Amino acid sequence: QDYQGLSPVLTSIRLLPMFVTGITCNVLVGATIAHVPVVLLVVCGTLFTGLAGLLFAVIQPASPYWAFGFPASIVCVFGADFVFACGTIFLAKISAPHEQSLAGGLFQTMMQLGTSLGLAVTTIVHNTVLRRKEAIPGNENAAQLDAFRAAQWTTFGFGAMGALLALVALKGVGAIGHRNAAKPNGY
Repeated sequence: QDYQGLSPVLTSIRLLPMFVTGITCNVLVGATIAHVPVVLLVVCGTLFTGLAGLLFAVIQPASPYWAFGFPASIVCVFGADFVFACGTIFLAKISAPHEQSLAGGLFQTMMQLGTSLGLAVTTIVHNTVLRRKEAIPGNENAAQLDAFRAAQWTTFGFGAMGALLALVALKGVGAIGHRNAAKPNGY
């Protein structure tokens, strides 16, 4: 917003695709989680989030919003929505009924800690690059862009690392959720 000089209204309009995609992702997970292995959903989600970081890292500020910003705002939501939805359903499935609230609370806490850690690391990367680049006189605007790009490359790395961790940690989990079982005697 500051770099391109956008008003708050124009910035909000550019974020609207995230809202629509988030709702769509949650419906998609709900409809497919009983039929698709959870590892596939989580890996796809983290890879799409990494792809959003990649798109933002290589963005050309002079290019139209539709070239980089729009696709990045669509795919960045997949990781959070796929991982969160799959994680909560998986915990509900593996936890005993009297343990589900504790498991859900721990999952929520870990998600918040992970988000905070990711935000802290990307902020450190951004600020470090910004300080180094701003030391060059007359380079303030380019320094800001370089700092944003470095932070987005870090986001891309987190997405790739998340996909690798999901491949290893969720190997063999299979589909979760409830399948409609055939009822005896045709009922």
